[in-house]
Amino acid sequence: MIHDLPKSLVEDSRKLLQQGADYEEFFKKALKKFGVNSPADFKSDEEKKKFFDYVDKNFKGKSEESVKEFYRGYLLDEGSLNYVYFDKAEANKFKKKIEPFVDSVEMERSVAGHFNVMVKGEKKDLKRATDIAIKMSEEIEPLGEAKKGKYKSKKSSKITSEINKILKREKKGGYDDVVKGINSFMKMFKSGLETEMYDDMEILTKRSLKSLDKIFSDMESQPRDEIAAILDKHDPDLYDMIFGF
Repeated sequence: MIHDLPKSLVEDSRKLLQQGADYEEFFKKALKKFGVNSPADFKSDEEKKKFFDYVDKNFKGKSEESVKEFYRGYLLDEGSLNYVYFDKAEANKFKKKIEPFVDSVEMERSVAGHFNVMVKGEKKDLKRATDIAIKMSEEIEPLGEAKKGKYKSKKSSKITSEINKILKREKKGGYDDVVKGINSFMKMFKSGLETEMYDDMEILTKRSLKSLDKIFSDMESQPRDEIAAILDKHDPDLYDMIFGF
């Protein structure tokens, strides 16, 4: 079954997919402007913060309007579309149906257990693929009632310890908005993120996603990316539920 992806929570992932080449070029120029070869070359956190603030303020990527919702998939750029399936057999079925007329189609299993089907092709071919996806979804029985739960990471102590280091740094730098955002996330994280269970697949509820969306959308890119990296390192399941497809 195709699943509607939370649009804003995957903002950074979409930017990298859409604007990767442009962003990388700008990033390299910014490094040169600041006289370093890598962010690791900065001698202090304050210098690193100034660099990332400069990147945030001055990088002019493609308009977010270029990301359009296509039924239950997402148009990554003008020639790339991503669909998400919960069932491997359905994902394979969809893949085989569209392979003859699209430029390319790849399927991969996410850490959280769903299956991404990434399609590239002409606009008319993507529309045709979408029509097939819609028709297939109408033939599938809807998921049963979800069982509510709370997700508590098995690596909670390690994640908390590393995020606290970021929190300490941001407090020292006087970045009150970032501190507020991190504290809000940690409150949710420690109490357990609200989830829904479908068979053996656990996903975050819409309420959890909405709260996390607000927290991370308002947070500057450096601490947000650092938190994402910590989650990816210690708890890939949680990382995938929050940030990834």
